[in-house]
Amino acid sequence: MIRHLTTAHLRRLAGLAVTGTVLVRDENLLESAAQRPRTLLFGVERHPTVLEKAAAIFHSVAPDLWGRVTRSSTGTNAPPGSPPP
Repeated sequence: MIRHLTTAHLRRLAGLAVTGTVLVRDENLLESAAQRPRTLLFGVERHPTVLEKAAAIFHSVAPDLWGRVTRSSTGTNAPPGSPPP
């Protein structure tokens, strides 16, 4: 049986991954990310393997991380290396 991550687990992992305080923009989005690997479609697991479950969480959280990294490093929302506006 797979033990799913909770929002508390995600917060702890974030705390281990970054220095400083972990800020969450929206608690509901974090809860949604934690629940996503449990998704059932017509009674069938949407993410049946542990790897797919991990990817589902990362996919839910990564857009926020990418935006924060690009804004802090380039001062814009554009990906690094893209032409200036």
